Amino acid sequence: NIKSQSFRIRRAEENDAKYILQFVEALAVFRKKSVAVHTTAENFARDGFGDNPLYQCLLLEETGANDGIPSLRGMTLWFIGYSSWEGRSLFLEEMFVDEEFRGRGAGKHFMYTLAEIAMTLDCGRFVWRALDWNTNALDFYQGIGAEIDRESLTVCFDWDKMEAFMKTREEKDDGTQCHCANCSHT
Repeated sequence: NIKSQSFRIRRAEENDAKYILQFVEALAVFRKKSVAVHTTAENFARDGFGDNPLYQCLLLEETGANDGIPSLRGMTLWFIGYSSWEGRSLFLEEMFVDEEFRGRGAGKHFMYTLAEIAMTLDCGRFVWRALDWNTNALDFYQGIGAEIDRESLTVCFDWDKMEAFMKTREEKDDGTQCHCANCSHT
């Protein structure tokens, strides 16, 4: 029971940006991709707060430790997107719980909270990715009733690959490169 263990989930605030980055870095180490994190606390502060945040973040606090001073033990980073099949959708980008706090119900509490948010926002689905080698996570997701789609693959460009791709674009007859209708790109 998460409550009896003195945990609570709260929305991140702008001054939590440095902690969000720390959790993302810890997740990257877990994924064996620690050099892959290029964002900064400043990026998280700029992009997650204000009038039009690009993401939302929930933090897991252990409230009974350290003489009553809350300690952060996990986070989720999520956003609302759109599915061509299901409409509005909640996309869970990252979920991380400190290793010593796994198996205590924190992940399930995060998922209940996110499912409740998705339903409140009338989302047609709640979707996330998982590493194919993280059997503990896959077992957890199956155990809570999630469907694992083994057909879909994540495909992406990082900045360097986007830049290289853009260099392959052919010029149009009038010397411009943009193939978008009615735009100002050149």
